[in-house]
Amino acid sequence: MEKTQERPIFIFSKTCWDETPRIRHQLARMFLSRGHRVFFFEKPRYGVFAKPIFNLIVDEVTGNEMLLVTTHQVLHHQLRLSRILRFLNGVFEVYNIRSALRLIKKMGFAGGVEGALVVNFNYDYFFLPKAMRRQAVDFTILNDDFVAQARLFKGAHVKKSIDTMARKTKVNLAVSYPILKSIDRDNKAIFLPWADGEFKFLIKTEDERNKVLFWGHIDRRVDFELVRYIASSCPEFIFDFVGPVADSAKVISATLERDLENVVFSGVKDLSEININRYFCSIIPYKSGVADIEAVTASNKTFRILSYGLPLITYGMPSFIECPVVFKSASYADMVSNLKTVNLQIYDLQNELSQVVSQNTEEARYRFLMDAI
Repeated sequence: MEKTQERPIFIFSKTCWDETPRIRHQLARMFLSRGHRVFFFEKPRYGVFAKPIFNLIVDEVTGNEMLLVTTHQVLHHQLRLSRILRFLNGVFEVYNIRSALRLIKKMGFAGGVEGALVVNFNYDYFFLPKAMRRQAVDFTILNDDFVAQARLFKGAHVKKSIDTMARKTKVNLAVSYPILKSIDRDNKAIFLPWADGEFKFLIKTEDERNKVLFWGHIDRRVDFELVRYIASSCPEFIFDFVGPVADSAKVISATLERDLENVVFSGVKDLSEININRYFCSIIPYKSGVADIEAVTASNKTFRILSYGLPLITYGMPSFIECPVVFKSASYADMVSNLKTVNLQIYDLQNELSQVVSQNTEEARYRFLMDAI
């Protein structure tokens, strides 16, 4: 790993690098592409006497080297219900992280810790400042509604952990407005995903633009009754679902494809592999009244889809971003109305789409982080 003049970056996550890319992967690559040395701490394993694990890789997207680090923990974070359990696990993890830092220096990364920028994705890492020998971490990013996800005590212990972590963080960031509101600190800001490429204007072609795109995981979140309703109400449009189908959704997806000629499940493709010439919008038809869905302000793919010139129509997501190229639906009928409106206005919306994407680029997010510290 070559030395750089930019500040080293330590990212702490409960995600493994080889998992489906999320905002922490985007963040690591943002720093890598700008000459930062990145140390990515993956999901901890369980073990009392195990040593930290290191894996020096070349990131396939940026072509730059990055050191993956795996430390160890004693208890799963949702089982640390009492203060004493959190304390004991914290003592162990401090020791384990410091052991990893000592080994990093021995591996030739001298100066990699001092002056580093610390980005934390773990709401319960109250011990991290002590492990890094500093008063506070630079950023803690809450990217999920962890209180709503907690299975015990209505998430009261999770809320306490979030409050403690927020006090030990210089700048608290959240990926949605409801999550941001739950942070009881003044030093907080919204931090949404971003577009990873330049905006691509849709141009008129001989092909009829009558296709609607869903690009993502097809699972319990999708409101299949809504899909049936909008497909039946709009026989002139083809609804193309691109992405992996979860086991729990295979029967209903096959039923819809059998019953409705204008519903298609096309398998897994990257967005860049899809011929956009026939599409006029993208949809997120999620179930309403689901806490973790209603907490979403922008999904990890939102601005990437917008960068392809496709407006977005949502359902069941009242906290989603407010902007002129996102059409939020409060009812099934609204969804149908929005589909017909966007189909007529698709080319008129291109300039607004371009403006929204230009305000949500990787460079804009990088400058925000650098200016915040």
